[in-house]
Amino acid sequence: ISYVDFQGRCQFANRRFAESFGRKQENLIGMPLRDVWGAQAYELNRPQVEAALSGRQTAFETTIQSSNGRVT
Repeated sequence: ISYVDFQGRCQFANRRFAESFGRKQENLIGMPLRDVWGAQAYELNRPQVEAALSGRQTAFETTIQSSNGRVT
């Protein structure tokens, strides 16, 4: 579970979310979602992310391979 603000920065991440990306929870706070997911995964999902951040209702599911090779 994570929460991203309207600027696309992570404001909360639970332990499992952080572990999925090989990071510590406290290191994710303030980090842009693009940096958390990686540029390729972010670009692939950017239309849905931008829709959600603009306030439009959206739902999507994705698989992301983090920089450490973990698939989330």
